[in-house]
Amino acid sequence: MTAKSYKQCLEMAQAMPQVERHPPRDLHEVLIRTIASAALAVVVLGGVALRSAEYVTVAWTVSSIGLAYPQFQSISCSAVPTSCPVFSITGAGGLTAQEDVYAFAQRTLRGDGYVVARVAGISGVTSALAGLSIRGSLTPGAAQISLLQTASGGLVVRKRLQANAPVYQTSVAAVSRTAWLRLERNGQTISLAQSADGTQWASIPGATISLPETAYAGLAVSSQRPDAMATATMSHVQMVSVSTLPAGWTKVDIGGSAWSQARYAQPNWTISQWVTGTPSLEGISYVYQRVAGDAEVVVRVAALSPATAIAGLMVRGTLDSDSAYLWLAASPSGARSVRRRLADGLLPTTTALGTGSIPAWLKLVRQGAILSVFSSADGVTWALKSSEAINLPSSVYIGLALSGGTSLSATATLDNVRLGATSANQLPTITLTSPSSATSVVEGKPLALAATASDSDDRVEAVEFFVDSTRVGVDTATPYAASWIAAGVGSHQVTALARDSDGAIVRTTPVSVAVLTAGTSTPTYPTSSTVTSWRLVFAPSLDHNTLVDRYVAEIYSLNGWALVWSRDLGKPAVLNGECTVDLTLWIKALPAGQYQIVVRAVDDATRAQSIGAMFNFVR
Repeated sequence: MTAKSYKQCLEMAQAMPQVERHPPRDLHEVLIRTIASAALAVVVLGGVALRSAEYVTVAWTVSSIGLAYPQFQSISCSAVPTSCPVFSITGAGGLTAQEDVYAFAQRTLRGDGYVVARVAGISGVTSALAGLSIRGSLTPGAAQISLLQTASGGLVVRKRLQANAPVYQTSVAAVSRTAWLRLERNGQTISLAQSADGTQWASIPGATISLPETAYAGLAVSSQRPDAMATATMSHVQMVSVSTLPAGWTKVDIGGSAWSQARYAQPNWTISQWVTGTPSLEGISYVYQRVAGDAEVVVRVAALSPATAIAGLMVRGTLDSDSAYLWLAASPSGARSVRRRLADGLLPTTTALGTGSIPAWLKLVRQGAILSVFSSADGVTWALKSSEAINLPSSVYIGLALSGGTSLSATATLDNVRLGATSANQLPTITLTSPSSATSVVEGKPLALAATASDSDDRVEAVEFFVDSTRVGVDTATPYAASWIAAGVGSHQVTALARDSDGAIVRTTPVSVAVLTAGTSTPTYPTSSTVTSWRLVFAPSLDHNTLVDRYVAEIYSLNGWALVWSRDLGKPAVLNGECTVDLTLWIKALPAGQYQIVVRAVDDATRAQSIGAMFNFVR
């Protein structure tokens, strides 16, 4: 062997992928060895046999699939100048309708990738088969697909779509008696091809196979006879793991039994998830970068399915399944939510952030312990949806997250992904000064709206006032004010937002106002102990008849803002557009003072809660 040939063989051997090592029982491990003067062959029978010599890289593991006798399974690997590496694999046994029986020189393949080999020759018996195979496990009934050459020069495709399912076999005309074969995995889809020269490839129908994320792929040889052995020589063997993610990005599956595929083809990121066990929201497929310090990440959720799936932006302390995290997500209906685990090991909770549409623009900003989430209609003007403190380490994992929820599979298409240092722009501040909570106004009468707003590093460009989701006024100069002619008897939510010259937006917490029928008097808060009954009256959620399972109420003391009382209100009946709950027993037990009651709608299936409706009262 010349020095040049040795160098070529060494480079090819070192380029071969590494795998986990298995216990030697029913497995045959082999090391490719190269020496300067000559090729070294290693034959393994029933265990591990190694000669003393200088060697380079660990190569492949040989497994006895099925009921073949281990002593009839062997492999030898030779590094030769013309086609390195060359595998000479000997196998006995057979391929039955339900179980595979063959010698399998394999490596683990995590995620996408391909394996290529040239079948240089088959000897021993005329029934022999040799070629490529990928399978879900090393058990005989595993899901698998194999592209095999016959001793007579033809090709067969054998496939078992799911574990312990029937095996289907089809014949294919071969382009050469020493064909090059290629088997490629893309998620659950397996593509097959053959070539006469290793450059021009002809496709062969493949299949969709139920495989776990980490599968076994490699070279298969069988005599198809339990009383004889067959030997196949295969050269130009390659196995390549494929990742299309940009540099610095990594995919991992967290919690549950989900596994996934993540691909990037500018400008789209596609994350696909499959679940092999019981699906749940905590089965998360995560594409992330490790980031130190403050950061912000933006994404547009372009498409998402099925209806139970959610996808969006996540930041978490570790990749452990019980790590603290915050997840800003959108559903296929466009509904936004924030899901969080406030500390390692706690149960996660979800808060609904309102409705929207797909595509959905989302932004997550980390500033120290404060995590702020935003949504946008165009990726330019952002509305702050919530801010909360979660204790995370200085270095965090931040990126894109997908869960199929209760479905066995899900796919999200995302674009406009931007991850970088937190913007230097400081958010404006705004306070709604009028109306106050629980204000009442007669229908047809004006209601004064007012707010104070400021920005520490920029000018406030405008303040906008909203009743429910309708904008009713805009003011561009202080004092910021507007007026609304009350319309629609019932409860309404008043908010204001401030927008600075950099496009940052902050919105106030909604304030509830009641519009009364003309001719009725404005109610007053009971202030005397002579009051004999207390009733809570509120407008039901728009999802009262679909998503809402119950309502909950909390009472806070306005003296020190302390929670003093919380109750499950059940699901009251709706009468004339309102829900009424008698709270006399509990409110009469409160000491005199000023209080605020907060009511939220709850969806038990997802643990999601609506934004609270607030009412102030005096006991």
